[in-house]
Amino acid sequence: MFSFLFRHNPPLPRRDANIGNVLLHMGLLTREQLREGVQAKLQADSQQLLGEILIAHGFITRTQLQRAIEVQVDLVGPRPYTNQIRNEIARGIAALRDNSDVIELRHVAERLARKGA
Repeated sequence: MFSFLFRHNPPLPRRDANIGNVLLHMGLLTREQLREGVQAKLQADSQQLLGEILIAHGFITRTQLQRAIEVQVDLVGPRPYTNQIRNEIARGIAALRDNSDVIELRHVAERLARKGA
């Protein structure tokens, strides 16, 4: 489905399909940005998801995170990430002010649900 995103990179192995690696592979994040995001997550010692931290640091947009999550689900299937994805989408919807973004996130959630999430 998203093979066009990997035109310049070899396919990402399923075992490496964590969100950071997916964002790197898609060219949406640098290794330094990923390192900084992971460090911020470790320092905060919070339940905040890495994707939210990367958005807060301005490294990626919510739309880019949505696309990366869709790629991740395509690579690994809907499980074991189902609850994490639903929580990520719910947090994103709660944080949004623009109605068009809310509608887009709902569409993403519906597509994930149809895939068996």
